[in-house]
Amino acid sequence: ATVGEFTPSSVGFQGASRILGIGVERAYSTIRPFQNVRPIGRRDFEIDRESSVDVYVNDIRVRTIRLPAGRYDIGDFPFASGPNNVRLVVDNVGGRQEILDFNIFSGAELLSPNITEFGAAIGLREGEERLTYRSPAATAHAYHGLSDNLTLGVNGQATNLGLQMGGAVLWGAPFGFVQMELSGSRSFKGGGSGMAASVD
Repeated sequence: ATVGEFTPSSVGFQGASRILGIGVERAYSTIRPFQNVRPIGRRDFEIDRESSVDVYVNDIRVRTIRLPAGRYDIGDFPFASGPNNVRLVVDNVGGRQEILDFNIFSGAELLSPNITEFGAAIGLREGEERLTYRSPAATAHAYHGLSDNLTLGVNGQATNLGLQMGGAVLWGAPFGFVQMELSGSRSFKGGGSGMAASVD
């Protein structure tokens, strides 16, 4: 949660203006930077005795953890968008070292099933002169992972000048990542309405 002067997060065709107000947001990259919420497929590994595990992602060591014997899922580690080379260096208490290699592709915008990210803010929008706040403004967005390869999103904004509403479909297709966005807006000052769409 944020209270004061700040710039709310924006998605799609939303604008981004500083406001004086209050905002709430769930962004896993901020609150749980070491939790992976992007679908990567199911990859697990097993260690037969207590071990120290060094985790390397794209040749950068991101963690060293002590694990008891058991089976583990590498989905618990953070990955960059795109292809990732993951190397686990396992040193067990008996002095034996084992190296496990995985190649993983992580979608930048897709969310794992049942994971939701959102943001909302309301307050007074900054005017043309810095630190002057007069016109009310509100903004919100939410994205939810339906499956490993499908995420849906909605968003909206409103000021005293107009209203904007939009939606997004993010699809991890067999041939690549597809993102479709559609937005509509309505002016309160006699400027009519408009639409915008994009496919990446």
